[in-house]
Amino acid sequence: MAKSTEYSLDKGDFFIPFYILQDTELYLTERVIMALVHNNSPCTLTNAEIGGDVGISPTQVSRIVNDLEKKGRIKISYIQENYTSNTRTRVLTINEDKVIFVEK
Repeated sequence: MAKSTEYSLDKGDFFIPFYILQDTELYLTERVIMALVHNNSPCTLTNAEIGGDVGISPTQVSRIVNDLEKKGRIKISYIQENYTSNTRTRVLTINEDKVIFVEK
């Protein structure tokens, strides 16, 4: 497993909301990453940070994040760091309009 990088995410318990756990249209790894976004919303973690926690490569995280956006589960936006720099921070949020809630 990849070594986790240091950042501000609490390394304690990890909560997967029921609506994510029961989303049968998502693969397990997609559900875990979506839960990470839910728990850190708005999520500014990099692909390397997410991958370090989940145990997959940054390339795999990028693919999964893009798949989650295509499936309408998350929104991706960018924040310009400052007006004189080209540096942008990616922000991931849950797309509450497309969340699938399972009836009990």
